[in-house]
Formats: sequence, structure tokens, C-alpha cells
Amino acid sequence: MGSIPGAYSDTPQEANAVRVLLASHQTSDRFTLMEHRLPPYDPGEPRHVHPCQSEGCYVLEGMLVVTQDEQTITLGAGRATHIPANVPHTYWNPTGTPTVVLLIYTPAVAAEAIPTLATGPPGGV
Repeated sequence: MGSIPGAYSDTPQEANAVRVLLASHQTSDRFTLMEHRLPPYDPGEPRHVHPCQSEGCYVLEGMLVVTQDEQTITLGAGRATHIPANVPHTYWNPTGTPTVVLLIYTPAVAAEAIPTLATGPPGGV
């Protein structure tokens, strides 16, 4: 994969990199599509909520553990989950190999808000 215009990170192979694959202006504000690479044993994102966006997670490579509310699931490559808006959640890589996840936010999120989506709001939940 090469660099994609509008990417949050210009180095797609960088550990813990987040790249925007389709920005809000490219989807008529319907969704934002991102790729998130987590290095081995990455603790992931702090517990957080997206008050206005639902989040879809699809694992391309590796393994991802996702906790939403009090339910925890493990996803391998080719598996997906949906996190509704306003549901506290977190995810992390529990293995010694990198994980690559596609994230889709609906409705779309503006580019300025992407760092907040990647790390959760200040203080977490």
C-alpha cells in the first residue's frame, strides 16, 4: 500500500500508525475509514466513548481484543465487530505480532477530530 492523500500518518508501516483511507469529504460526510496498526502487546486505546459516531472494527492481520461495556471479545483476522455510539470501549493487541485493523466511523468525523478518535477524549471513561 502506498501513501494515501489526506492520511493522518504518511508512514503506513509505522507501529501504532493511524491512516485515513477515506475522509469525510470523500464520502459526503457519511463515514470515515481508517487503518490502525498496533505493534506487539500494544495496550491500545484508553477506555472511551464516541458520543456521535458508531465504530466498526475489522481485523486485517493479527488479533484484537475489544471490550465494550463489560463484554470482552477476541477477534482474529477476518473478524469484525460493531460498537454503537456512546458505548464505553477499548481495544488492544494481546499478542507478540502486529495487528492491523480497519476502523469505520459513522457518521463521518472531520480530520481535526481524528487524533481524539484515536486516543479517546481527555480523561477517558
